[in-house]
Amino acid sequence: MKFNKNWQKYSLYDLAKWKNGIAFKSTIFSDNTGYPVIKIAELKNGITSQTNYTKKEFPKDVYLKYDDLIFSWSGNPETSIDAFLYRLPDGYLNQHSFKVTANSIINKYFLYYILKYLKPLFKSIARNKQTTGLGHITISDLKEIKVGVPSLNIQNLIINILQAIDKKIELNNQINNNLYKIGNTNFENWLCSCNKEVTIRDIADEILDYHKNTNDKVKLINSSDITENHFPTFEFVTNKHLKGHFKKRFKKNDILYSQIRPKNHHFGYVQFEDFEDYIASTRLMVIRNKKERISSSLLYFYLTSKGAIRDFTTKTESRSGTFPQGNFEDLSSYKVKYSTNQDKITKLLDIILYKIYENENQNNTLEQIRDTLLPNLMNGDIDLSKIDI
Repeated sequence: MKFNKNWQKYSLYDLAKWKNGIAFKSTIFSDNTGYPVIKIAELKNGITSQTNYTKKEFPKDVYLKYDDLIFSWSGNPETSIDAFLYRLPDGYLNQHSFKVTANSIINKYFLYYILKYLKPLFKSIARNKQTTGLGHITISDLKEIKVGVPSLNIQNLIINILQAIDKKIELNNQINNNLYKIGNTNFENWLCSCNKEVTIRDIADEILDYHKNTNDKVKLINSSDITENHFPTFEFVTNKHLKGHFKKRFKKNDILYSQIRPKNHHFGYVQFEDFEDYIASTRLMVIRNKKERISSSLLYFYLTSKGAIRDFTTKTESRSGTFPQGNFEDLSSYKVKYSTNQDKITKLLDIILYKIYENENQNNTLEQIRDTLLPNLMNGDIDLSKIDI
């Protein structure tokens, strides 16, 4: 990766202390009390029902608090190798991630952006060491990677530019979390008045079961795309032999069900536009809902409620296999309560989901701007002397 030729060159390893997390044993876990054990899953998706906790105390150098810098060095090269600024409750760092403490010549946030800038390189290194789907970055790799570091004044200037974007993204995420909580509270209150029950099979026009297919160029949605946001994100893949049922596209108000999570299943919502050029993969099922029984926004809040997630989790955990999966029968036979008095709550949930959708679209744009600026700021293509912030 190219850095500004006028910056001082250092080994990446020499810029910080890199402390690996602990390989926690299950015997120290407690029942959802104490400190959360932070794995890569928590860094990406937050605290969930699958997060482990411990009441024991461990060394301070693996204790995490708000704004600590973390680098995950092992896992799927495409999805797990990354840098994070910690935004969760105080906890302890699990193995396969470094807690990174910057030294005096580099601002922690500038080091964070260097790690983000180097992400393509990290992914390439990890791919070359990949075994059984996992790759890794070693201390030796960190020692071999040379990076450029400017004066602290220039570091702060670059930080200010990039943080202005990141803070807006973070604010949008906080707003979305609060909006979803408001929607969920109103949904739960409405649910108390429901006196009818129906299976998803009875209210769905179709329940479509998509599998992963490769070759011919189409737009693809993966199960992981619907776990971090309320709405799916998309990326390109190559697909040459597209056949029959794979050509069915997403329609407005489709609800997506990810089957492949071993314990905790997830739902996404295609609410406000058709995606005629998109196709599902990696064990996604699509519910195409009949609105005359229950609105799609209500069904989405029902399926993402704690009770529904617990029910789907219980069903799959009872099955044998390393990664038990959900199936058509789990989804189609699931019973949901409803009421004919749903116009008011549907209108409210539609407004909430649309605002969440707008914020996430804005975040996608902001991320593209940031990711375009980052290499230009690092490699010297932008004249920082002409920028005044």
